[in-house]
Amino acid sequence: MGPCRITPRAPKGICGCDIHGIVGRNYLRFTAGGSATHSDHGREICHTLYNASADGNYHVTDTEKLLKIAKEWDIPTEDRDIYDIAHEVAEAGLMEYGKPFGYQRFLKRAPERRQKIWEEQEIAPRAIDREVSRALHMTHMGCSSLAEALVKQSLRCGLSDGWGGSMM
Repeated sequence: MGPCRITPRAPKGICGCDIHGIVGRNYLRFTAGGSATHSDHGREICHTLYNASADGNYHVTDTEKLLKIAKEWDIPTEDRDIYDIAHEVAEAGLMEYGKPFGYQRFLKRAPERRQKIWEEQEIAPRAIDREVSRALHMTHMGCSSLAEALVKQSLRCGLSDGWGGSMM
């Protein structure tokens, strides 16, 4: 039962979706695919940081940057080993992919005016994987056919990569 094929004589797919909804679904699927693959690079960075150690294959080389992110994320740093801090930052970063509540941490880096727009338009991304999963759910046959809702989720999904995965 798909993909939808529409013609002038049959302007809607089997699920009732018209050309605008079909295009919206396709656009959202491409966005989800790009966000999933691109943001996964950031996930690997977090895994690498988590595996860093003084005597291992991976080392912390930019302690200033690590401490800056730890401070930004309210992770204690005083009198702590740099690798303990690195592991906690890595865990917090990994939670940005699948955390169950709230919005992405790096959104606070955007100008307040922009954050307000994202909030008002309901496109502020939550967890990266949640936005990709939601996108795939919405594009499944019979779930969403409103082009506006599909494009809105495309924006949210793209932002989840840009302000989540890319920032990692």
